[in-house]
Amino acid sequence: MILYANGCSMTYGSELVDDPVTGCCTDDRQRWRQAWPGWLGRALGADRVVNDAVPSGSNDRVVRTTVGWCARMLGLGTAPAGLFVVVGWTSALRREFYVAGAYRQLVPHHRYALPELDRLAAAYRETAWSESESISRFVTQVVTLQSFLDMQGIPHLFFDALSGIGEDLLHAAPAAVQTAQLIDRDRYFGFGPPAVTLVDRLRAEVPQWNGQHPSAEGHRVWAAHLFHFSASRDIVSAGRPGAAAGPAENEPAYDGTSRVLVFDRKAGFPRRPTGPRRGSETELRPSSGLAARLRAARRQDPFLYP
Repeated sequence: MILYANGCSMTYGSELVDDPVTGCCTDDRQRWRQAWPGWLGRALGADRVVNDAVPSGSNDRVVRTTVGWCARMLGLGTAPAGLFVVVGWTSALRREFYVAGAYRQLVPHHRYALPELDRLAAAYRETAWSESESISRFVTQVVTLQSFLDMQGIPHLFFDALSGIGEDLLHAAPAAVQTAQLIDRDRYFGFGPPAVTLVDRLRAEVPQWNGQHPSAEGHRVWAAHLFHFSASRDIVSAGRPGAAAGPAENEPAYDGTSRVLVFDRKAGFPRRPTGPRRGSETELRPSSGLAARLRAARRQDPFLYP
């Protein structure tokens, strides 16, 4: 079985670092092992684990890359039953746009070093962002990906990493509520209200929670929750115990070439690491007073992750 995981930094394993001096992860394979997809893969006895998440990743990107990856695997002759897709949905306000020759992840609150993306973010905030639209789009994305996976016969499991879709529906338009009736709750861990999100559960259960991303212990605990949920509903049969879990050498975890930004707690804004990294294009451009405002905003807004 191949376990394919997708989502944002909560799935990617941001802050699972192995260099305390630079705050970087210099060994991607270690991050793959410590993030929850690695733990879940080992529990299920998966032959291979692919962690395709990126920091600040959007649900737009999740749908695009998950469908693309599954299509490639099916095209190579992989049996649908030999795949298991697990998605940690992220904040609905995030978007993906094709800008300056590449797919870029956009968080409306952020500023960007890439001029074209920064201009788009400003225009999006001023003219296009809508909470109602975000929720409706999120519900449609869940139903769309669920329908694609069901049509192809691919086992899957969904959960909310940051905000609960069930609670979002309390503020949604009637059409979105009706569409949400199509969501399979038996394959959606923690569907609420009350929602069981990765953030809420680990804040309550893991003392090492730092308020931003799970520790290695947090990822292990979350993988255990997903394992027991999938086992209780017989979503996927456990494979042989002890099978190697980790991406193949030729399977990149990210389909881009940009660099991860490491959060500098003293400065209050992301800084560039010393070497090339995989990750998102999210880059805050600090200005006078911005660092203080960001620190205050992050205490209030759970969507602002590096």
